[in-house]
Amino acid sequence: MTFTLARLLIAIALLASSSLAVAQNKSPNNSSSILGHVASVGPQQAIKDYYGNPVWYEILKGIASGKSDWIKVYAALRRGSDGAASEDLTEAISDAMPIAPFRILPVLHTEKGGHSSIKDLCIFGVEMSAGKTGVGTYVTLFEQSLKQANSPEQRSIRDACLIGIAEAKRNSETMNDVQR
Repeated sequence: MTFTLARLLIAIALLASSSLAVAQNKSPNNSSSILGHVASVGPQQAIKDYYGNPVWYEILKGIASGKSDWIKVYAALRRGSDGAASEDLTEAISDAMPIAPFRILPVLHTEKGGHSSIKDLCIFGVEMSAGKTGVGTYVTLFEQSLKQANSPEQRSIRDACLIGIAEAKRNSETMNDVQR
């Protein structure tokens, strides 16, 4: 009986470690494999499997690229995130916002249950950028991307976002005046 129990425990340990190894070795360049892992184990477990591993940082880089397949990864993982993982995801999606605003802003608006306006989401993005690239660089890239609006929905997003960007710039200037 003890021999059988020991074999069972060894089998369980091997299975658990191989499952983690599979998660750690998922190709970070393949968003579909990451989405498959999230679908099979759930977003919370997927975050546990990836967080703190080199793959996690590749996932964040993918999300920050603004590519639509990586935005799907963001949305899938976000449902199970909290704490530091949630902050990492927020930072990555904020980095992507000026690159692909017409893909990202609708996702964020839906994620917030429609409670955050596009204008407010744009303000948040600009404020998040202040510590990294600086507001000026982020805003310039953001405004250039918004100029690409070519549908009524995109023009509506652009107009609301430009109001948010202008407000964020005013807030930034006020904060700089206060700090001087």
